[in-house]
Amino acid sequence: MRCTLILTLTCAMASSGCGPAAENEPTPEPSYSQATLTSQGFDFSSGAVPTEGALADTDGEVINWAPYPTLNTSLSYLEHLWLHPALNDDEHNYTRDMGAVAMSEVTALPDAWDAGADETLAPIAEGHVYVIKCADGHAKLKVRALRGDAWELDVDYHFTAGESFDK
Repeated sequence: MRCTLILTLTCAMASSGCGPAAENEPTPEPSYSQATLTSQGFDFSSGAVPTEGALADTDGEVINWAPYPTLNTSLSYLEHLWLHPALNDDEHNYTRDMGAVAMSEVTALPDAWDAGADETLAPIAEGHVYVIKCADGHAKLKVRALRGDAWELDVDYHFTAGESFDK
């Protein structure tokens, strides 16, 4: 009887996951939408490439030169890509490189944007998280893969119409 009771308690503790190992496990990253961004543009709120003739619906595109209003650089254009937000104006480039961090760490909108008029903008870096200003909100995206010769970025992304990101 005593042997059965000890075995039962041991099995119950092992299957419940309560113990030092379970307490130290990192919290998994939330799941995010995925997309391949190209020069055809992308609408983050709908999660789709705008149909032909619907350029007003695009939040931005991928290009292989530094976007207006930033300065052009001497980097090889076949090896580097930049995000070109549709809302860029004469003074602002509406992207912000948040660095090589977990997407879940980026919850607030940036206080400032990267490289405005007459400033040099660094190209997109694989593994970095970016925030982009969209026509109807903001998106954060993490670059999983970059293909300069094809003008493509594989990204995980999350859109918000609010003033912060909920995951």
